[in-house]
Amino acid sequence: MEDATTQLLNECMLATEANQKVHALQQVSEILLHREPKLLPKFVDELVPFQVDPCAPVRKFLAGFAESCCTKHPQQLAIWLPVLGVLLEDPQGTVAKKACLSCTGLAKVCLRYVNEQGNKPKSRVTKNTKEVWNHFQKIKEKLVQKAMGKDGQSLQMHAIKFCEVIIVAYTSSKKQGKDEDFVASRISAKNSLLKQADLQEEAIQMLTRLSELLKAEHRQNLPGPVVIVLINLLSGVAKNRAELEHLCLPALIELANSDMFNETSSSSQIASAKHALKTGLDLIARSKVHEHAYWHPKILEALNKLGDAEGDTDRREPTRTASGRDAGTREKRKGEPTQTGEHQDVKKTKVDGAAPTPEPAKVYPRTDQVQLEQILILLAGLAKGNEFGKINTFIDNMSPVAFADVVIHNMRYLTSTLAAAVATGRAGEPAVANPLSQLVAAQTIEEAPDEAAQMEEDVEAVDAEAVATDAKALSGGKEMPTTFVMEPPDVLHTPDYVSHLTPEDIAALGRAAVSRIVGVQFRDKNSEFLKHGILIDLALDEEVGGEGNAQVVLEYALGDWHGRYGHELLVRWLSALFLKFCGEDFKNDGKLLEGNERLNAVKYDAILSAACEGLRERLSPKDKALSQLLMEVPWVTKSAVDVVADICQFDKQNAGGWSVLGLTVLRDLILSRPPVREDALNYVLEFTADLDPAMRSRAIRLTVNILFPEDHLKDQIEVFAQSLLKTAELKEEIIMGSSAEADADAVEGGWDKEDDGILGEEEEPGKPTLLDVVESRISLFMALCTKKHSLLLRLAESFSKVDSQRQEIIGKNVPGLVRTISDDVEVFLQLLEELPDGAEDFASRCLYCLAEVKPLAPPLTHAVVAHYERTDDPQLLPPACSSTTKKEFLGFLPAIVRELDPLAINNALIIAMGGKPLASLDLVEDAAAFPARACIDPPEILIFLHMVDLEKHQLPLKKVVEACNYCFALKGIFKPELLAIAIQRLSDERALPLLLMRTVIQTLSVAPTLKRFIVNDILPKLVNKQVWKAPQLWQGFVRCCQQTAPESYPILLQLPAPQLGEVLEKVANLKSALAGHARKARVGLSAAHRDLLGLDR
Repeated sequence: MEDATTQLLNECMLATEANQKVHALQQVSEILLHREPKLLPKFVDELVPFQVDPCAPVRKFLAGFAESCCTKHPQQLAIWLPVLGVLLEDPQGTVAKKACLSCTGLAKVCLRYVNEQGNKPKSRVTKNTKEVWNHFQKIKEKLVQKAMGKDGQSLQMHAIKFCEVIIVAYTSSKKQGKDEDFVASRISAKNSLLKQADLQEEAIQMLTRLSELLKAEHRQNLPGPVVIVLINLLSGVAKNRAELEHLCLPALIELANSDMFNETSSSSQIASAKHALKTGLDLIARSKVHEHAYWHPKILEALNKLGDAEGDTDRREPTRTASGRDAGTREKRKGEPTQTGEHQDVKKTKVDGAAPTPEPAKVYPRTDQVQLEQILILLAGLAKGNEFGKINTFIDNMSPVAFADVVIHNMRYLTSTLAAAVATGRAGEPAVANPLSQLVAAQTIEEAPDEAAQMEEDVEAVDAEAVATDAKALSGGKEMPTTFVMEPPDVLHTPDYVSHLTPEDIAALGRAAVSRIVGVQFRDKNSEFLKHGILIDLALDEEVGGEGNAQVVLEYALGDWHGRYGHELLVRWLSALFLKFCGEDFKNDGKLLEGNERLNAVKYDAILSAACEGLRERLSPKDKALSQLLMEVPWVTKSAVDVVADICQFDKQNAGGWSVLGLTVLRDLILSRPPVREDALNYVLEFTADLDPAMRSRAIRLTVNILFPEDHLKDQIEVFAQSLLKTAELKEEIIMGSSAEADADAVEGGWDKEDDGILGEEEEPGKPTLLDVVESRISLFMALCTKKHSLLLRLAESFSKVDSQRQEIIGKNVPGLVRTISDDVEVFLQLLEELPDGAEDFASRCLYCLAEVKPLAPPLTHAVVAHYERTDDPQLLPPACSSTTKKEFLGFLPAIVRELDPLAINNALIIAMGGKPLASLDLVEDAAAFPARACIDPPEILIFLHMVDLEKHQLPLKKVVEACNYCFALKGIFKPELLAIAIQRLSDERALPLLLMRTVIQTLSVAPTLKRFIVNDILPKLVNKQVWKAPQLWQGFVRCCQQTAPESYPILLQLPAPQLGEVLEKVANLKSALAGHARKARVGLSAAHRDLLGLDR
């Protein structure tokens, strides 16, 4: 793909036709944006020069490419925003318009990118981000000037649309919109680049300047399309940003009242502007934002001025009839005949682009009083004769209005309490201030006796035939059955149905009623909520458990949590219980109830705990319903927190689902519910020492990453972590015989490592080991060290107090900790300066981890050297070897070889030669050197080990031999050519080193290819230097000649006769071989040599 992209760019630069260039660039765009986005940084610099291409289509394409590129890769904004700034000034109008459209599309992308980057600490805000913001500011200033028409009208309309995007983005919105949208309310107060107040002020100034363009002195110079765009901008901002309506609506209303639309000109642009203005004002008038109420009359007046139809105004302000009914809230049924007998269309129509509104329904007149009395008399007679079937038939034939008036009239004869309940629609609740209930209650007392007496007289006087005739008339002209005609009753009496129920009967009826209500299903949410209110009333005084109403309601809510709006039901139920039973205590005490000593608190606590447990049993661990419930209930009890803690421990094998859910809920409680913060935090901290690694890891991540950064939680978490760390220092029987909390109490109570403590129980199968427990106690503190680096010194102190097994547990976690805080040199300097006795191994591990990444910083190297000079302990020197000079390293090397273990010596040699430290000696063959990081070459190390003064440095020869062996073991570093250099230089020394021949023989075994070099170059030098005068070297020389035979025969024949004779005595069968070589090679030998070999003179 890279080669193809390069070829396409070359073709584009060589092409002469615009369409050929654009086609090639389109293919490049496809590769860089879709197929191989990784190539984009490499070729972006090749695309930028096309901004000055002579072909306008190429420049236009580049503007579009800039938008696509930056939308997918916002980090490219710093490159492409300057390009768009240049293209905005392009003399070709199409190019400038495309650049303007691209800037509009990238506005929110740029703002969102700057907002995200600006939220970082000021020191971490990159130069690239600041450049993006500066370029965007310049582009914005250009487009604002173009929107004001100061640079001509070619781009004015597109520039105004850009300004609309900026105004909406710079101001706050009550509705946040999609996550990818940018609004000013999402800007953090800590943002170093964007300030919400400054952006909002800038948006207000921009909007003020744009609204002034619609004034008479400026409007006459504007083209029609620009006026339409300005109208759409102001109406859109006024509708979506109610706080800015005072800047938009005056200009729109002034325009509507102007003479612009009274002209006789039939210009289509004026008609379009009028239509846009009517549509905009109509949308604002229909919006439900309460801030528009002040402007509503003025908007309606402006719409009437524009020639708005009377029906439209009626739909915006529904009229009410004398009976109080809303005449504009009902719609005629499809096909219902009108007064003229014709059918009206029931489809909703749109007015000037506004939302469809229903036609006003027909208002029916009230029933005549005489007719109503006749209906009541007839019904009373039928009721006295228990003719309920005929009553139902009569009611079915009544008109809806007559039936409604009969019901309203009969409400006067209800008792005051029941009448008020019917009026409010909520049985079982005290009546509230409601005009209808007050009227009914008053009439019940004052009018009921007179009306009842009048009805008795009417019943006696009515004629049966007249009643039948009136019933026929009132039933809409339908023929009533003849059986309806009956003798008028004397007096209407209501039977006495009152009976006394036992408490058991009342409870059974209540349960039956609740079961029936629960069984009713509604499709709409409002009806379901009305049912919720009834269920809450019935369950309010009862306790959860058994077969009571409260248990039925709870099971109903939990049975289909999401389908039945269980969350809303339970929150309303608990809120009602809290306000009724706990509200006075809360009001008087100024705090929530503590404990369960009050019965009402027990009820609340039981319901909430049962709900939490029920959600755990019925919902998936991925469902966030439990957290949502506990965030919205008025009071979270201790028992509910206990249930959440139990959820954390439930089914640990379920991929951690329940523990994740429980910890998430505890997190929300800690951060959002202060009254239970202490309880929830204690549970989370307890889980950070859990013996289950997965559970412990999740709790630690929550504590360290989310809770510890909170200032009000930091100290408590740190104290707990330090107490846990201190328990890890206790004796084994104390740790294994108590819990984490008991250990923490023991530390606070003064337990010591020397105390006997509490003896642990006998170890059981599957019981955690001491190492498992210790690791659980130190994990939280080590994690906190990544956030508060100064705690590293306390960890080193603890390391120095524990045995080797526990040190190993701490040590294995050191690499991850050090890699996280490796950039904080100051904390490691403090560690070296205040290093506790016995913590040298801890500091050494830290330094090794730092050396794996890069050589130690100079301040650290100086601190290591100072520590060595102060203590004569070379343990910290190996990690710093690559950061020292060659002279310093060679000065430290004897102490390293004398005092340290084999792994430390190997690491010192490897690090000094630029390699990375080893974790074990098994990896020595894989070690490699990097000369760029080395302070010394490999041959120089080997030479120094041979030439070192053993007495001066009190260095045993055995240690030097071992160090040389370590060098030969590093085959990846001490390669044959480097060994040859070392041996060559050693053999040139005036005084031959004591270990020279040993090194030569060892070289033959690890590098057989150097055999010819040793025989031809090294052995003759040794003969010339009379190697036989040094017994140890002479013995090695003989062995070397044996190993290199027969190539070494000429060297042996060069020895003086006495030395040759000595060799012949030591090495069996050598005499005959040398003699044969001499005869064959015809070497000239002295008489003494011939006598030794048995050759003829």
